[in-house]
Amino acid sequence: MSENIERKVQETLNSLDGVQKAGPGPFFFTRVQAQLQRQRGSGWERAVSFITRPSIALTGLCLIILLNAMAFYFQPAGGSGALAVSAAGNEPGYADDFGNLATNLFYDENPEP
Repeated sequence: MSENIERKVQETLNSLDGVQKAGPGPFFFTRVQAQLQRQRGSGWERAVSFITRPSIALTGLCLIILLNAMAFYFQPAGGSGALAVSAAGNEPGYADDFGNLATNLFYDENPEP
């Protein structure tokens, strides 16, 4: 029994005789340098890669929607925006800016000669 164990130990130790130190493959240093150069990139590349992250893009989209909603709901009471039309008709409104473009959209069936 001990002779069998001795033989297995010797076989195991002899299997390590031809082992050499591990080293990098050919052009390893060149590939590492190329990867490091690609990772650095320019400032614009880093900015675009940061903005296009899903969490940042979604946060920005929600912020834009929130700002638009706030601008819509917190308008001044007078409604002095470009689309405002006063009840008295004194202020120029949307219809005054574009004339009568939207009033006659259909052709007459019996046009006068």
